[in-house]
Amino acid sequence: MIPELHALSFLAFLLAAGWQDARSRSVTPLLVYAGVAVSLSLRAILGPEVHIQGLLGLLAGLAAALVLLAVHAARGSDLRLLLMVGAFLGARGTLTAVLVATGLMLASAALGAMLHRGPWRATRAARALLAPYAGMGWSEGRVVLVGAAEAAVERAAPVSPGMAIVAGAVAGWIL
Repeated sequence: MIPELHALSFLAFLLAAGWQDARSRSVTPLLVYAGVAVSLSLRAILGPEVHIQGLLGLLAGLAAALVLLAVHAARGSDLRLLLMVGAFLGARGTLTAVLVATGLMLASAALGAMLHRGPWRATRAARALLAPYAGMGWSEGRVVLVGAAEAAVERAAPVSPGMAIVAGAVAGWIL
């Protein structure tokens, strides 16, 4: 009964987070922290091993969030969402979610560039998305600072990072 409740609450929190992100490109902290509390509480009922998996997932989400924050690849609400995903999925599922979300963001930026600017500009959108990892960006044929590269990605990418994280979380749950 409790594992099913855990899965249903995970899907409910993901649905709410996806809805908020689709409307405002932001997820409220209250929703995320409530999701963390519900997940860890249900995991505590299931036993210490399962609870430790949730705590390790929370730490994996925190580690992924700190890396993304350090390279300016995501915003605060997206980073908080990773904490909730980590608490629900555990460390392995969180890693899967982050990898799928990163792939979706790259594909989204390339698709946005092809739809809005033509196929030959897709590589520039991919460079702009990868720019935070290098500290520099590519915009309008010249190298720019990270902030301008992030703005170029925001314009080119039809899928927000929060929605990519939600999709990655579903993939991490299934896989």
